[in-house]
Amino acid sequence: MLSDSVYRDIWDGLLEVARATRYFSLLEQRCNKQKNVIRWLFVTVGCGIAAALFGLVPMSAIPILFAFIIVLSIVDFLINPSKHTAQLNIANPQLSNLEEQYRHLWEKARSGLVTDEVALNEKQRIMLEMKQICSFIDIGVNDKLNQIAQVEAFEVEEKRYA
Repeated sequence: MLSDSVYRDIWDGLLEVARATRYFSLLEQRCNKQKNVIRWLFVTVGCGIAAALFGLVPMSAIPILFAFIIVLSIVDFLINPSKHTAQLNIANPQLSNLEEQYRHLWEKARSGLVTDEVALNEKQRIMLEMKQICSFIDIGVNDKLNQIAQVEAFEVEEKRYA
């Protein structure tokens, strides 16, 4: 049987792992959208240049379109959504796996099948692995997405285990 403090500690850990999993999933969606917007803008500008070369658009538009390509290239280089998406594609399945491992720990804790020491050691192992995965991701924290993920995680876990 777990002590109350360890039981709460395990619950808080479950919420943290669930929040991180949701946060990085939301972040991956955002990076994919950014990547797709940039790609479509490149295609659109390229079509505009081709249209100017075929006389469908005034030739005076070409310098503006090339300037737009330069700005778009700089923006793409600075925010680098393709790199972030690749990192998140690797990290998200690992985080989902850790969330499942933590759910098993929580179930064992609720059933009284683990001792304080075993539960805390397992929690520490999972949290360390999560920290290593998160350190691999080279993206600044987005407070808005983080808050959304935190609220979602709490609501989902509360409904699941209430």
